Amino acid sequence: MNKYLDLIVEVINLYDIYNADHARKVKFFSVKLAEKMNLKKERIELIAKGALIHDIGKLLLPHDILNKPEILDIEEKMIIERHSIIGANLVKKVGLEQEIQEIVRYHHERWDGKGYPDRLKGEEIPLAARIVSLSEYYYTAVSDNFIAGNQSKEETFVKINELRGKKFDPDIVDIFIDLIKTII
Repeated sequence: MNKYLDLIVEVINLYDIYNADHARKVKFFSVKLAEKMNLKKERIELIAKGALIHDIGKLLLPHDILNKPEILDIEEKMIIERHSIIGANLVKKVGLEQEIQEIVRYHHERWDGKGYPDRLKGEEIPLAARIVSLSEYYYTAVSDNFIAGNQSKEETFVKINELRGKKFDPDIVDIFIDLIKTII
């Protein structure tokens, strides 16, 4: 199965030019956070797989919008936001585990209920999706992503703390920041 996931990640990297190797980095931080939270090995393996393919729905979005070099307009953002539903339907159709489906669908939900696609709030958001969400945010912020990236680790910690209880589960923010300080 891992060979197939690696193949999917390579296809996503080729299709979404602004997020090359994004999935592998999100997987890395998600797995480290899940380990730090002492989750069971089997669950960590599911989180790893879900993190790798969390953006698989982007493969079915218009290439010109996904790779647009300018800031997206509202209509284009709405199209991009559909990737989580498209991806979740796809992984459900091929029979991947429920936790993987939840990661793909809910990784853009917010603790305050202002995320997408279902406006879940707090602990309604599955823990695995909350882990991937925080990991993705961190990696995107510190990467050389053309829109959101190039922040220092310290700037990103400040922003994550500002988003505690808004975007992110407040209980895992400190665990994540402590983790990052030890591995980077």
